Amino acid sequence: MSAVKFTKCKEKSFLSMDIHRDRIQFDYPAEIYGKNHRIGDKPILVKVKAVNAKKIFVSSNDALGIFFLKKDVPIYVTKPVYEQLVLRLKDLQGYLVHYDEEGEKADLYDVNEVDIARTERNVIFVTYNEIIYFDAFMVEVVSSNTFLGWCNFILHIQKKRLAYISTFSLKGRISFKMAPTNLHMIILNQHKINIHELGLDDFLQVCQDNAIKIIPVDVSSMFLELFLFLLNTTKDMSIQICVVSPFYMEINRAVNGCGKWLNKKFKIDQHDPLPLSIKNVTCYNALSDISGLEDNSIVFCTKEEFDITNNSIDSCAYYRELIERMDKKTYETDEDDKQLKSMRTNEENTSDENSEEDERIKNIRAVFNSTDKNVLIDFVIASILKGDTVKAKHLFNRKYVVLNVMNYDMESDYAFNLNLCSTIPEMRSFYGNPVIASNMDSNLEGNDVFMTNEEIYVIDIPKIDYYVYNIKNVERIPAGNNLLLFDGKIRNERLICRKNQLKKMFRETYYLHDGIYFFPGLRKRVWFESDKFYITDY
Repeated sequence: MSAVKFTKCKEKSFLSMDIHRDRIQFDYPAEIYGKNHRIGDKPILVKVKAVNAKKIFVSSNDALGIFFLKKDVPIYVTKPVYEQLVLRLKDLQGYLVHYDEEGEKADLYDVNEVDIARTERNVIFVTYNEIIYFDAFMVEVVSSNTFLGWCNFILHIQKKRLAYISTFSLKGRISFKMAPTNLHMIILNQHKINIHELGLDDFLQVCQDNAIKIIPVDVSSMFLELFLFLLNTTKDMSIQICVVSPFYMEINRAVNGCGKWLNKKFKIDQHDPLPLSIKNVTCYNALSDISGLEDNSIVFCTKEEFDITNNSIDSCAYYRELIERMDKKTYETDEDDKQLKSMRTNEENTSDENSEEDERIKNIRAVFNSTDKNVLIDFVIASILKGDTVKAKHLFNRKYVVLNVMNYDMESDYAFNLNLCSTIPEMRSFYGNPVIASNMDSNLEGNDVFMTNEEIYVIDIPKIDYYVYNIKNVERIPAGNNLLLFDGKIRNERLICRKNQLKKMFRETYYLHDGIYFFPGLRKRVWFESDKFYITDY
């Protein structure tokens, strides 16, 4: 018997599961705090929920929470996914933004306060078709056939096969193709369902329109799929592809070393190295660096890069005042110096070395832990120039359209459902018609289970075709010293146990539901009436 629970993190969720006194967790998303970011003086904050897992299994790059764990926990992840997570974190660390107000500090973490080396010491790299053995169960790593290195996990418990699935596809993707197998149950972690009607053919048609197409995208996953798709479908067209990411070359190197994660057909067709540097493809570190774009160009960038640059274009007064409070005497780049001067009301330095330091400069100094003012100023000006240059304004004043291909919560000219993943009926057929438990109720059938967030469900493993109990709002604790748990609180008086059997039982893990104590390991239940107690099997 196992207890499982989905915990929601904005539009995404992670799954906790208790198996024989072992709490394991699948995925660990983090929420980017705030909306409508513009360039400012504070690092990006993320909201991460505290967890108490003994092991964490990561299926995709929706797991930034692993960098903010407060204790050392084994993290099982494929190498490509871990590299995607590191690149994602480094990208977020490259911004300073403005927050009008901040929420509860207890849930918010500065992206610069991460010890990547510590996280990496806890990482255990796994590969497709690998089986990890534990005392009471096994975990098999299988490809999801979606993005590079993304996977799902099959748990082998008491001769039953239960799978955790976050993404799934049977379509012609670049990832290593999975093999069909029979499962008893699938726990499906679905994200926000994409209801947009425009599909892949519509996307290709819009990409050929005579306008600049800006596509905010996850550069470490979806970008690669669309990039290779466009290279293949537009090779006879005069379409320029522009990639905006300071980590483009790192992505290039990572992909070139991932041959074993690709499907068989793609490995046969693959050149060495993978052709990510092609004559009609250019790359830039920031949107404000772009120059010479043709009218039918396609621009890939992260959602943060687009939002921050777009929202910062008309914030000259804020940035001008910030720069004028900083003594900038040794900045030597002529082009940037000219742009800097154009942003000032006058060329005289308005800051005083002996005056109290501007609070925003203190924040910047704290972020970089440096007293070298030139280093700080260089970074701030470089950040400001991202969103407040003639070039950036020129780009955003031209005819352009925004294409939403990842179901982002953002304004866009076109929103697409590219249907890269397979449907639940296709998944059901592929895995031998198992029972499906999901955190969304779409496409579920009679024996399937809709699992709402933050509620604990108990799975009867030997009878894995249905759910036995739905336990709400309780805490799980070891009984220890025969103390009883009532409504989440421990009573002060001790239980007077007249039989050794009851004493031993309350040293085991148990759950309280409607006044009845359930002992999953013993498959017994106990309840009390006055000074009597009852024990039955279930």
